[in-house]
Formats: sequence, C-alpha cells, structure tokens
Amino acid sequence: PAAGKIRAVQLLDRALWKKLTALFGNPGIDDADHGWRCEYWGKMMRGACFLYRCSPVPDDELYAVLEETVRDMLTKQDALGRFSTYSVDCEFHGWDIWGRKYILLGMLYFLEICRDGALADAIRAFEGGDGLVVIRGSGVFLLHILLREFSVDHGGHLASYGLEGL
Repeated sequence: PAAGKIRAVQLLDRALWKKLTALFGNPGIDDADHGWRCEYWGKMMRGACFLYRCSPVPDDELYAVLEETVRDMLTKQDALGRFSTYSVDCEFHGWDIWGRKYILLGMLYFLEICRDGALADAIRAFEGGDGLVVIRGSGVFLLHILLREFSVDHGGHLASYGLEGL
C-alpha cells in the first residue's frame, strides 16, 4: 500500500535525509525568502517514527536510517547552540522558530523508538545554547522562547511558539 511506497521511495532514502540535514549546516539559506525549509526534517522524522511504530515487526532497515539522520542532525548545531536555517541576523523571523520546533519534535518522536541508551541520553541532555530549546528528564520536555527581538512576521505568532509539558 501507500505506506510501503513512502517507506521505500522517501523514508529509506539516505540521500534525501542528508539533503535535509545539510540545510542546517548552511545558516542563512532561508533568510532571503523567509522560507520554511527548516521544518522538513522534523516533519519527515515524525512520519517515519509513526510508520516505524505501526510496523508489526521491528523494521531494522528503517530504524538504521533514522538513527543515522538523528546522529547527523546532532552535528548541525551551530556555535551558538542553534539548529536553524536562518542566520543570526535573521533569526526569529519568518519560520525560524517554527522550524526549530520541528527539530525538537523530530527528536522527541525518535526518542520514543530509540534503542541506543547513549543516543537517547544525548537527545535528553540537548540544550540549545541560545536558550530556545531545553530537553530534560524522561517525559517532560520544554521549548523556551527567549526572544531578543519581536518578529512582525505573521503577527509574531511564529516567533513566539512554544511547547510545554509534552
């Protein structure tokens, strides 16, 4: 069915996952058009984890791809502690916070299926150096928004998005 095709064509495509994580190694790629490329990895991870959890038997092939991309994403944190496709000059504008939220969600969904204790600990211990994202404990996850400036994009909604107590 459709899930099998999505798995084969999209979710197992290591090159596609690499392309998505590479966006975060290039802060500023979304500056000019205030794009939302920043949300793709997290949304795809969310869907992949749902598919994995629905599988009647452990899907080792899919899991290996997901673990690989999570490890890759963890290397994309910039010197300020950000996972962002926006430069520092444009952070909190456009879809920046929205995208950071999806990085957090992708990590949280993966954490639910994570088989590697050290990797799970690394995800739980993640703290964005910019104060935006803090993950602590098992079961309580927070996204703190400490804005240095107010974004007028979309009435400020995307720059003030927060999650608490997931």
